[in-house]
Amino acid sequence: MTDETLLVTALSVASTGSAGLSVSATAAGPLPRAQGSMVLACNALVLPALAWLLQDTVGLGLAGIALVMAAAAPGGSTGPLMSVLAGGDPATAARLFASATLVGMTGSLAATLSIDGDFTKLVAALGFVVVASVCPLALGVVLRAQRPSWARRLARPLTVISVVLLVATVLLFCVRHGADVTGTELGWISVVVVASFTPALLVRGRQRRLAVAQVSATRNLTLALLVLTALDVEPRATGALFGYGLVMYVATAAVALVARWTAPKECPA
Repeated sequence: MTDETLLVTALSVASTGSAGLSVSATAAGPLPRAQGSMVLACNALVLPALAWLLQDTVGLGLAGIALVMAAAAPGGSTGPLMSVLAGGDPATAARLFASATLVGMTGSLAATLSIDGDFTKLVAALGFVVVASVCPLALGVVLRAQRPSWARRLARPLTVISVVLLVATVLLFCVRHGADVTGTELGWISVVVVASFTPALLVRGRQRRLAVAQVSATRNLTLALLVLTALDVEPRATGALFGYGLVMYVATAAVALVARWTAPKECPA
């Protein structure tokens, strides 16, 4: 296991655990079925189709493959954390993350099986996603419900740790993979990243919109990397995938900062 894999795994565990601890027992209910279905459809179908059309029209080569793989893998583990940092509704973020992760695993792992046919890779990838993201989120939610005082004490330091790990990940990606993509490729990657925020337009309420925007924009790069590995593509494509991750993290962090800066001020009682 490389240092990059260790760092991303630690970030996944800390960020999803932190998000789970932030889910209040009085949280808002789930999105209306029609809205939730449209949000998932945008994540699982519309965004990958947009990425495919772009790479097919522009001719991005190996970078285009990485772009499509990232767009086709919703459910990135830092999505709930980015929602919390932006002031989004934690419950909406947690529910969408869980649904998007399931959709992303189903699509990406099915693609891997059809390409490679090695069932052990499916089991290993599924186990990694469950242990590193789904389990910490579920444990955080349970702890918040059963031991709210413990959850409140743990939430802030775990969020701080998550932010530190996120900053370290972004810096590492900048140093190691900033030169792996050209300016043109970064431009087209940015188009898809910006488009990935748009499912938020389908829901109402500032907090819910922020949650949907941040979770939708955060793609599951681990699953995307699995598919690229199964395809046995050149390292150039992997570098482009990390380039996508760099743009994704910068964009979601920027949204979080702007959302906090423009948040409505509470009037003193």
